[in-house]
Formats: sequence, structure tokens, C-alpha cells
Amino acid sequence: LSRFPIDGSALDRLDKWLSRPAFRLRLGHFPELVFSVPACCFGYPLAAAPLALWLALLAGGSPSPTAWALAAAATAAVLGLHLRLLLTHDV
Repeated sequence: LSRFPIDGSALDRLDKWLSRPAFRLRLGHFPELVFSVPACCFGYPLAAAPLALWLALLAGGSPSPTAWALAAAATAAVLGLHLRLLLTHDV
């Protein structure tokens, strides 16, 4: 029994409806390991890894165009991996 949101309330039903796909997702052992271990060890999931790179670039003054391109490529690779796993496995 939960106190907030109250079980069965509109907010509770919306929360359960929105989070159901995430809880039913089955990736297999290796993808689960790849996504879970960084989150457990470092406090954020693998998908957030490019965020640290972008923050460093933004805080660093005037990075080179090559640095921006590498950051964009790393972000695209991580997002592509996520999309591939999400689209090729049953939700």
C-alpha cells in the first residue's frame, strides 16, 4: 500500500501505465549487464555517459571542431545502441 500516489488514483494508474514497458523489457543477459553495471557502479546508466562528455566540452571554453564531432559520434553511437536494443527485443 502506498501513501503517495494513493493506490488506484489517477496519478497511480498513469504512473503504472507509463512505466509498464520499462518493467516488461527483456534485453537478455549481456545487454542487461552492459546497462546495469555502469548504473550500479557509477551512479548513472550507460546512456548518460555522453552527457559527461558534453558537459566537459561546454565547460572547457572553446573546444575544437574535432572534439564536437567526436562527442556527437559518441552520442549517436550510444543512442543507436539503445534504439537497436529497444527495437529488436520484445517490450
